[in-house]
Amino acid sequence: MSGAFTTTTDTSEQNGDRSTSQSSTFPRLSKPVTTTAPSSAQSLTVAPSNASTKDYRSATSLPDIGETGDVHRDSRSATVAMATGEGASAQDPGDDDVVEYEEGFKMVEKYNIISVSGSDRDGRPVIVISACRLPPSYAINHDVLLRYGKYFLDKIVEQDYTLLYCHHGLRSHNKPSFSWLRKVYAEMDRKYKKNIKKVYVLHPTNFIRVMLSLMKPFLNYKFGRKLSYVNRLAELEQVLYLDKLDIPDEVKQYDLSLKVPVRHLATSDSRSVFHTPLPLSGEEEKGGEASAGHAARASRRQFGVRLENLQLDDNNIPKVLSTCVEYLEKKGMEVVGIFRRSPATATIQTWKEQFNKGHEVDLESHGDPHLAAVLIKLFLRELPEPLLTFNLYDPILALKSRPTEEKVSVVHIMLRERLPPINFDILKYLVRFLAKVSAHEEVNKMSPSNISIVIGPNLIWGTNPVASLAALGDINSFTLLLINHSSEIFPEQTKASKTEEY
Repeated sequence: MSGAFTTTTDTSEQNGDRSTSQSSTFPRLSKPVTTTAPSSAQSLTVAPSNASTKDYRSATSLPDIGETGDVHRDSRSATVAMATGEGASAQDPGDDDVVEYEEGFKMVEKYNIISVSGSDRDGRPVIVISACRLPPSYAINHDVLLRYGKYFLDKIVEQDYTLLYCHHGLRSHNKPSFSWLRKVYAEMDRKYKKNIKKVYVLHPTNFIRVMLSLMKPFLNYKFGRKLSYVNRLAELEQVLYLDKLDIPDEVKQYDLSLKVPVRHLATSDSRSVFHTPLPLSGEEEKGGEASAGHAARASRRQFGVRLENLQLDDNNIPKVLSTCVEYLEKKGMEVVGIFRRSPATATIQTWKEQFNKGHEVDLESHGDPHLAAVLIKLFLRELPEPLLTFNLYDPILALKSRPTEEKVSVVHIMLRERLPPINFDILKYLVRFLAKVSAHEEVNKMSPSNISIVIGPNLIWGTNPVASLAALGDINSFTLLLINHSSEIFPEQTKASKTEEY
């Protein structure tokens, strides 16, 4: 096998990986659906009830920024229509490049084979593919599965992301054919590959290694460099937040049964895979021989700390946030694709540690606006509780049922009265800045809708880290509403009300 792939000690072979090829029994179903997909405990709700399929697709899909910075799709008008309840937009010239929702997707959704949840330690969203959730080959049309996979990825792939493939559970009865796997790779064009930063194959067997070796003529060198084999879940703790990922119980139980030792992942950015120190526990904060020095270090830390324990500046804003925003206001407002790209992992971790140590950080010395943008997203994502709080998760998702004319005033009152003052001040500061970034959209290609897609999931998430496509659409729509109506929702003198709710 080519040296482009990372190799490790094999885990135990399971269930005799014998390649089989069985024909699917379901015909292709291509009828577009513009109504709400029924929800269930295991299925993903695909479209909000008050939006058409096209409107919802626009709220969860970014236009493609090519190497020259040209925008091939701009979904702003359709997204605004969904967020405000106005009519559908005009015909989108990029519709042919987007996979429509099909009736047949309902059969695929219920298995939850593909999910998006949590983020890696660089703040990138993580897509999890679980082989153990694949049904028998006779029970699913693999061509429909492929189209559903592309439909799902369309919501994510226009920003940097990480892919985790859980291989355990792929057996002779549910294993796709080699020709189908080759077709998958052929149809996953540059749109899906260009922003993928890492691919982790968990619990690899000889079958998957041989399969990838056979596919070597069809794999490009860059993709090979992104691929890592991982023998144990604990190894992923170095790069992912496992407690926020949708890892099947079957995979967890299998991992516990293994005797393979945990190793340090060999990545190109190996300096980046160490844990960020955790916040002090309650007992540590109470005292101890080194309590004074320990508390001093905790007060300087910026990442992974509850807002009430953070050291803030004179405007009640965390130092990392004000430093990054001030730098971006000077150097990043016209950078194409700002908030969509990320620097090397080692670079991110180095600068993150500088903030955590309480050092005076000069971002201009590095000269990369993308670094500042990624640090903002990482700061938000590593909060123990989201900036918009767990308590507002359900009310925010429920906003879609509100009449159009009420939404702005309802959001204004909800945030003012139900957010803690520190959360309100930080949100106001951030949203006003994002509105400034969007004002340069003709140059930076980041319209309010594009910004909402990359920032929204970092502002709020539920106690269940696995978000449905419908929830992502609702969160993005809410973020879009904040940006488009920032001056109404956050008037200049508005302060959060002190209530007993929190």
